[in-house]
Amino acid sequence: MRMTVQFLFLQSFEEKIIDIIEKLIHLLSLSDIEKAEEFQKEFLFYWNQAAEDTGICKLYIGKEREFQKLNAYKSNDGAVRFVANGICLNDANKKVNGSKKWRHLPELPVFYIPITDKRRVLPPTRDKKWTAENIVMLIYGKQFNRISHESYVKLGLEKIKTKYVGLVFEIEINGNYIDFAAIIEFRSTKNDTLLNKLKQEIVEVVPIVSKRTDYYYLCKQIGNEITLLDKKFY
Repeated sequence: MRMTVQFLFLQSFEEKIIDIIEKLIHLLSLSDIEKAEEFQKEFLFYWNQAAEDTGICKLYIGKEREFQKLNAYKSNDGAVRFVANGICLNDANKKVNGSKKWRHLPELPVFYIPITDKRRVLPPTRDKKWTAENIVMLIYGKQFNRISHESYVKLGLEKIKTKYVGLVFEIEINGNYIDFAAIIEFRSTKNDTLLNKLKQEIVEVVPIVSKRTDYYYLCKQIGNEITLLDKKFY
């Protein structure tokens, strides 16, 4: 006995075309704020798409949502990680063929800057890369205070004289905090505050792919109790 199976589509071809046109009209009619929100939903996708193909930089953040300096390390196989002061990793002093696996990069100071107001913060796209203007907007935003006053003050206290600096930003999207990093190239090695150099000296902004892997963050991701992580027993 031969059976014939007939597949029934929920929508006709004409209905699909009408549905697509309606969605396009909706997208075109979005306000600037609504467009920003749509882009932010896929922030990391756009950021990583624009990033240099240098592998994943692992982030080890100390105090969450507080401006802080991180130390950059590079392994003998090319891996890079940014580590907050006070975090000691098990392989920090590991040696390979008699040499330390991880080398500190003092020529690349790194800073973690949490964003407190994400309005109009858009990821880079293929047609619109991040430039000095985007960094200045985050640091000196006239319309919105995108970083805390405390972070702003600390940026003015940090003095650097390197050609490059790493920046790790953190932004809240749909209840989740995501981190994205970039290497900033300056015009000169003039000794000045980080605040002034970010405002006046930026030559290029290079996004990099990064991933948080510190213990505190991983515990939060799987729902572990984190209130006791910094407690000590005597």
